[in-house]
Amino acid sequence: MEGTVLFVGDINVDLMMGGLESPPAVDREVTCSSLALTMGSSVVIAAANYAGLGGVAAVAGQAGDDEYGSFMIAGMRERGIDTGLVQVSSEVGTGLTVNLIHDATRTQITYPGT
Repeated sequence: MEGTVLFVGDINVDLMMGGLESPPAVDREVTCSSLALTMGSSVVIAAANYAGLGGVAAVAGQAGDDEYGSFMIAGMRERGIDTGLVQVSSEVGTGLTVNLIHDATRTQITYPGT
């Protein structure tokens, strides 16, 4: 791993719900116009950007032994990030942040998980 930058931290997915018709409201359904499941985690995003610029990146963190953990590990590998230091836990699920985007505002709800 010589010459590799090690990024250490959380591993989680982002669920992006964009184009909300209004801000979230208690006891009221609000619809959105877009939906995407993406790689989240500031650590993983930084590692992906570094690798995209030609750097050699590795991530150390923990992901759940679940669909979201598999999604994150596969996405990191696709971007050339070394995942050899990622631990997979069967005890805790992978974290998830729901991003509710209305105009220029964003509300985030996070399940921290691993």
